[in-house]
Amino acid sequence: MGAADAVHPRWADLTQREREVLAEVARRFTNAEIADEFRVSKRTIESHISALYRKLGVSTRRALIAAGQPASRNRHRPSPRQVRSGPARAAFDQAVRTERMAIATHEAAGMRLDRLAAELEADALLDRNEQVRGHAVAVAARARRRAAAARERAEVVRRRLRDEGAHPDA
Repeated sequence: MGAADAVHPRWADLTQREREVLAEVARRFTNAEIADEFRVSKRTIESHISALYRKLGVSTRRALIAAGQPASRNRHRPSPRQVRSGPARAAFDQAVRTERMAIATHEAAGMRLDRLAAELEADALLDRNEQVRGHAVAVAARARRRAAAARERAEVVRRRLRDEGAHPDA
């Protein structure tokens, strides 16, 4: 979150750490991923998220995600059934293309992380040093978790496009 976000009236009562957690939630990271990123326990992140629900007056993670995103991303986008032609249709089509690009990006990241994890696991098998081997396996496991999260984010975008009446994989 940038300096402009800090003055947003809804965020005035948030601590710096709560703003950081909100930014990660808005990026659709899981509590476990956020805890791993900040090197704190999952329970600590859950406490921050509870405080965010209370301070922002929301009751669902989806509402929390919307509260953490810039205003330009929170605007309602009409479905293709509502927009027949003209500039609104062109804007909708551009937004759908952007969402499809996000799907492709998340899926590509998932595949790269899976490849990295496989390489690390293979290297770990060859290394004689037990400590190095253990570290490589831990890093590979983290890469696998992040790959799964990337694929999950792609599926979230795909579902959102389906809900809006656009075909996500066209």
